[in-house]
Amino acid sequence: MLDLDVTDGIARITLCSPPVNALSRPWADRFFAILDDLESRNDWRVLVLQSNQKVFSAGGDIKQYASRLDREDAGEMLAQEAAYYQKLFSRISSLPQVSIAVIGGVAAGGGMELALACDLRIASEITKVGLPEVGVGLLPAGGGTQRMTQRCGAGVALRLIGLAELITGREALVIGLVEWAVPPAELADMANGIAQRLANQPPEALQAAKACIAAASDPLRDGFAFELTFPPNLMRTSVTQARIRDFLAKHR
Repeated sequence: MLDLDVTDGIARITLCSPPVNALSRPWADRFFAILDDLESRNDWRVLVLQSNQKVFSAGGDIKQYASRLDREDAGEMLAQEAAYYQKLFSRISSLPQVSIAVIGGVAAGGGMELALACDLRIASEITKVGLPEVGVGLLPAGGGTQRMTQRCGAGVALRLIGLAELITGREALVIGLVEWAVPPAELADMANGIAQRLANQPPEALQAAKACIAAASDPLRDGFAFELTFPPNLMRTSVTQARIRDFLAKHR
């Protein structure tokens, strides 16, 4: 269902539910348990979400939805499930550590919402990504309407969601839905390199940068003032002091 490995400061959660990494309540429960574990330890600095299947994740199980069509409370059940996924995805996005989704295969519906909950996304140029729920009369209610709008703007979000459009990784890069799009053969090496570079950054500074960037899109916060709260503590860390001294020694 989900596997966790922590090596060299990188926590890797691998989606491993054949054939399409479908989302479910047990899947979400397992994800919450992994996050509980990660938040209790300090041996990782970057989170990578990846898949060992041909797809990243095709989202929710449409067969499960179909089985409820005759139930009067089908809509309420779906809303409750969406709320649970919203809670999970918000917990991922609110981690102080940087998270990366590695999209080697299709990421659709809830699978794309999972990728959108991460801070960064790297995709194969030829894979397909999107939120096609409107095409079957539903809505990407696990936070998809909100996060896609935040990433790409209202017009692009309405285009992709309203037309139930799946686009390639290459097209997703152009509109800002992913940060990198590379040939499939280069995806794993590129993702590993990015994760390692992030893991090698001073962790306090990286987490401060993530927090300040998040504040920039919060209308209730003064991001400029928030920035100024970090330098005093950063300057006291042994990592910052060592890095400054190393930099000066190299540039004398």
